[in-house]
Amino acid sequence: MPVAARGVCPNALYLAWLDVLSRDLRPPVLLVRGNQENVLTFYCQ
Repeated sequence: MPVAARGVCPNALYLAWLDVLSRDLRPPVLLVRGNQENVLTFYCQ
């Protein structure tokens, strides 16, 4: 997910941008933003 520049990009414009990015995708759509670090996730039962 792209990072919005606080104070530079209005909220409505950012949401419109996300809408355009996901427009032709089938719902549900999940946008994920990372923090530039590798992560290993696993589940134990």
